[in-house]
Amino acid sequence: MSTQYFVCNENTLCYQNDGDTCLGVLADKPIKGGRAWLSGPFTPTPSDRLRPATLADFDYYRVDPTGHIA
Repeated sequence: MSTQYFVCNENTLCYQNDGDTCLGVLADKPIKGGRAWLSGPFTPTPSDRLRPATLADFDYYRVDPTGHIA
C-alpha cells in the first residue's frame, strides 16, 4: 500500500492511501482556515485546490517527514 501526500488550499497537509477517496489530515494552519485533524478525514470538493506535498511543506507544517516520504 502506498500513500500520497498533498497540500489542500495551501492550509492543510493531507495524505491519501491507495484506494481511499478521503484525505486524512496530518497538520493544518488554523489561522489560514485549515481543516483540524480532530474532525477526521474529508472528501475534497471540486473547489478544493490540491497539489503534491514537498519536503518544504513538511517543514512548514512542522511534521517530521521520517516514515512519510522515502
